[in-house]
Amino acid sequence: MPVYNTVPTNKEYSTAYKSSVQIKCEIFEGEPRTSKKQAEMNAAKIAYHHLALLELDGDDNERPDH
Repeated sequence: MPVYNTVPTNKEYSTAYKSSVQIKCEIFEGEPRTSKKQAEMNAAKIAYHHLALLELDGDDNERPDH
């Protein structure tokens, strides 16, 4: 289950938020966004792309022609 940590980038003025998501033992950080939801979506996209690339790399190693 992913665990999000979202904080304002400036504690005095909540104009942007930065989020990280932990999946298993890995933490992925997204770029700051103007809302908490956008920041969490950004972190989730980074995690998804990273994990998808790992999956693709694993599939290539299982092919008999490699």
